[in-house]
Amino acid sequence: MKQWLWLLVIIGIAMLPVACKKESSKPPLSPDKIITGQWGGYDTTNEDQFFAEESHGTPYDGDEEGEDDPDDEIADDPDLLTLLADPNRVVYILRADWGQLQFNPNHKTVIDWAGSISTTRGAVIVRRVYRFEILTGDHIIRPRTDIKSVSWASTTSIHHDGLMVAIITLPDDNSSTTEVTFTTAYEGYERTFTLADLEAMNETVLMQDGTNRIAFNAAKTELGQLVDGVMGGRWASGKFLGRWIALDGAPLGRFAGIYGINMAGKRVFFGKIVQQDGTFMGLMKGGWCPLPFTLGLAGLYLGVYTDDTVTVTGLLGGHYIKSYYLQGGWFRGVWHEGLPAGWDPNAPPDPDPDDGTTPNP
Repeated sequence: MKQWLWLLVIIGIAMLPVACKKESSKPPLSPDKIITGQWGGYDTTNEDQFFAEESHGTPYDGDEEGEDDPDDEIADDPDLLTLLADPNRVVYILRADWGQLQFNPNHKTVIDWAGSISTTRGAVIVRRVYRFEILTGDHIIRPRTDIKSVSWASTTSIHHDGLMVAIITLPDDNSSTTEVTFTTAYEGYERTFTLADLEAMNETVLMQDGTNRIAFNAAKTELGQLVDGVMGGRWASGKFLGRWIALDGAPLGRFAGIYGINMAGKRVFFGKIVQQDGTFMGLMKGGWCPLPFTLGLAGLYLGVYTDDTVTVTGLLGGHYIKSYYLQGGWFRGVWHEGLPAGWDPNAPPDPDPDDGTTPNP
């Protein structure tokens, strides 16, 4: 279970991945922002189709749902079929997003993010693409000629693009290991991951230009398994909204909530999760804190979520980034079914990497 409790946030020299100390940037108490109640006022009723679509001028723009981009041309590849039939195969999901993650209307420069993801063993299968736009030439390079590599064309300016792939390979042993490499034309960035890296990853990297970023989320899983997933969205003015996503990229639901402080002065958040049609799925609650030395531009959150009977069933958490020019910003995290030993489901611990209480997929 320990592998689920570490988060590495790399946001440049000025944003070191250190703990959220209790004395850092504590917000002032304000009667109109104090949050009360066990679940922040949220109930178990169903919602309509507009739930979690817009909050305080922060519309949800669909960048967490993405679009299917099936790898039909490699579906009958003999090596892939052999790999899929191997009972010892292992599957890792890797999602990468690049550009202005928090949306920046003042970033007018067009950035070329042409790149690739490759593996030394096994296969790379495209599961989903995010914000790829035909008018700007964003696309997966096809036909694919090698199941071990996928390449793309992508440009961004005020927003970001991304994709999710499945890495299917065999376990490392004394004679063979698997390494997965992400490359992009921008700044010549290259990153190589081991299978151990991909087993638990929720990381954001600041580029040398000081404004563009690459976010990586990865986990070991089985395609179709629904005990782990990704969550993400937008926040502003005490409210947040987003999407509840399976690790293979399939949208499972929507959520919306509030964040602020409670009567004790603790930073808290509460939210409600519904299925795509608005049917109630569960509630969430937890804590958040800004990272020291970031001037409030980045931070962590950690909490729990329930099923439709309001029984706590798992943990969730991740990191957030504030927009430079707009209210609020962007957040990304993970959810995992089950709780670490010793956790009180009614009072999850504050996010603090020094204490090992920041989740990773």
